[in-house]
Amino acid sequence: MKIREWLLVSLILVFSFCLLVECGQRSEKLKGEKVAQVESEQETAGVKREQEKLQKEKKEVESRGKIRQAEEETEKRVLRIVNRIEKFPFFKLEGIRRLEDIKWKDTPDEEEMQRLLKELVSIGKAGVPTLIKVIKNKKGDWQLRMVLISLVVDEIRDDRIVELLIEIMNDKREDIIVRNEVVDILNEKFDKGFTKVEITYKEQKRIEKKVRKLLTGIERKCKLCRDDLESAGWLVAPEWNAIEKIGRPAIPTLLEVFKDKNRDWRLRFFLGKYIIRDIIIDVVKDKDDRVIEVFVEVLEEKSDNTMVRASAIYGLCMIGDKRAVLPLIKVLKEEVLKIGRFPTLPMLLGALKDERAIEPLIEALDDD
Repeated sequence: MKIREWLLVSLILVFSFCLLVECGQRSEKLKGEKVAQVESEQETAGVKREQEKLQKEKKEVESRGKIRQAEEETEKRVLRIVNRIEKFPFFKLEGIRRLEDIKWKDTPDEEEMQRLLKELVSIGKAGVPTLIKVIKNKKGDWQLRMVLISLVVDEIRDDRIVELLIEIMNDKREDIIVRNEVVDILNEKFDKGFTKVEITYKEQKRIEKKVRKLLTGIERKCKLCRDDLESAGWLVAPEWNAIEKIGRPAIPTLLEVFKDKNRDWRLRFFLGKYIIRDIIIDVVKDKDDRVIEVFVEVLEEKSDNTMVRASAIYGLCMIGDKRAVLPLIKVLKEEVLKIGRFPTLPMLLGALKDERAIEPLIEALDDD
């Protein structure tokens, strides 16, 4: 009986042991399967993340490529427009500084020019980097550069141009006229307190040469118009505008030509009545002794052309310096300059509001 019990217990123990072993194996197997599943899921997730990363990088590359392609296309378009603008005859006339200067030009090409400028404006700020490259090029047409600066400042209104303008202003290798024009833009549009660039002797000589060239152009056009001074005025507008933009540095050459009796009287008439007057009143904003002295000298030279002397009268009165009163009184009674010929003389003399002119004006009226 005891043997049978012992065998039964042994069988139970063996069975339990086998059951435990089998359970352990199953547990290990399940655990392994679970670990494998987790590893598989992790691997799948890793592969997915890597694929997503690669896809994102691919999209970024494609996006950068598209952006770069768009930038290149914009650059080509801007350069194409700029090249077409540069070929227009406006930039051979020496009279272009700002966008508004183009309105002076009475040519069939003006409409096409305005269309091209509007196309540049329509591109907007995307085209500014290319425009800045063109503006930076010192070898390019300086008048075109100034028009493009005006376009960016006034129409596109991109402040990125300010840094470039300051760079141009401080660059001694730049044209002095361009530098001073840039100073005007910085002060007018961006409220900067910059002062004009001082002109060296060498630069003054270069400006003198430029002014003489412009005056020769005016003289040639005046001769074509003969005595039609009104038509000549419109015809010489580009050169006139260019000289006015040069400002004070042009005065010595203008005065020298104004005094020269060998130059065409119509040229000298324009100098007396318009160009010198506009530079003094509108640009220099003060009374220049040299101008007054030369105008008085021309006025008192009775052998000089009557119309030139008349322009000196007008110029002196517009400048408004009372030193002109006595010379004007002297010529008031001249037969060739009497009121009937030049009705503005008494009015202009009266505008100086000097008591010394009262009696001579009354006498002149009585004589008339």
